Amino acid sequence: DAAEANQVVTGVQAYQFSGYEPQPEAFTDPVLEFDRREFSEDEPPYLRLLRYGFLDPDRLQLPRVTGDGSFEWAMNYPAADGPGFVVEQPNLIRDAYLKPYNAGGDCGREFEGVPNSAYARVEYSYQRLSEYLVGY
Repeated sequence: DAAEANQVVTGVQAYQFSGYEPQPEAFTDPVLEFDRREFSEDEPPYLRLLRYGFLDPDRLQLPRVTGDGSFEWAMNYPAADGPGFVVEQPNLIRDAYLKPYNAGGDCGREFEGVPNSAYARVEYSYQRLSEYLVGY
């Protein structure tokens, strides 16, 4: 059931991407996909950006990068009962994947999560400012 999943697409925001003409045929009607669920008054609501696409044909010159110059970042967040989850800050990104662009899907679906393949992976780590200032 998607409602019980760690990440669910519950909102989309259409946008336009300019600067590269002509745009690839597959890069149509791009949307930002969000998880915007609210659980209870005691918990902060989710406002998680899950996916966004962009164009960068110059990246095609890099080794092992193929396609039409359209890419997307897909973000993953820790599960509420998993390591790295901060109750007061549930919207902290765990990792993000750079992969070929895919058109958005329907609202209400479980977000795909970790891809089978990607051009890059970024792992995030966080530290409270007070811990940083005292040298932890």
